[in-house]
Amino acid sequence: MMSRTLLSGIALTLMGVVAPAAAQYIDPDTCSVADYECRQARKQRDDKRAAEEQSRQIRNERDRQRRALLKAPPLPAERNVLLGSWRLEGGGQRSDGTDLGLLKEFLSNPTKLLCSVSFGSGITFAPSSYSISGLPQALGGPIAYRSAAKQIIVAIPNDNSAMAFEIASPDRIVSHDGDCVLVRRGASAANAPTNTTQTRSPAAQPAGAAGAVVDGAAFRCADGRLLHVSMCQSANDTCKLTELHLPGVQLGSLVPRVEIAARVRGCEAGGIRYGADDKPIFVR
Repeated sequence: MMSRTLLSGIALTLMGVVAPAAAQYIDPDTCSVADYECRQARKQRDDKRAAEEQSRQIRNERDRQRRALLKAPPLPAERNVLLGSWRLEGGGQRSDGTDLGLLKEFLSNPTKLLCSVSFGSGITFAPSSYSISGLPQALGGPIAYRSAAKQIIVAIPNDNSAMAFEIASPDRIVSHDGDCVLVRRGASAANAPTNTTQTRSPAAQPAGAAGAVVDGAAFRCADGRLLHVSMCQSANDTCKLTELHLPGVQLGSLVPRVEIAARVRGCEAGGIRYGADDKPIFVR
């Protein structure tokens, strides 16, 4: 994930696209301090060095916090509200991909643009990996989860970064770096704005109804099937259905939500956690 400092740097770069080029370069280390242009050049050099030092200190502090978090016990999957697919509240698509268009959007709504650059068209958290879609370069890979404080979950990729989220509700989270609000894909609008602090299993609903087929839902059936649902796109669209009872690694496939609801009718609804051997375990 790109830091807010780096994203701000992108905006400054975009500003440079429309800014006039400097007429003449002045070396602040060799110019005469008696000249006004020289004093300005030295001030710019010193400001740049101060900003770089501040960025270095911020990176060091974040690295220290990251190492401390990784020493804490892993967050069990059954308590991990982040598991599932999320999108930016209100949408995260840009209306114009040109440099000038991006600059105008940043100046009019910097938070929205920075959130779009961070999370693209959405982010999906799995028990041991994550992925971000809708960016020029796909992001994703292994990830670990820790509980930093009550209602705070930190997702820690293997790229020396960390993403902290406040759990506003089971279907709404807020990132600490940029105040980006994300809502669970497929969640009803009525559930999104609540500020309750209660956590629950992502599918603690009666089975046999399409409403139970949501991100993170699991179903244990009498015939021995163990089904897991993820990547739900909308209330009447498709979800990824993984048959965890089958041997080997199962990648799952996209299935219409209504078809999944029919297949799990009469099955017990709950969630999934993973044991030390990565074996899926059904939980109520």
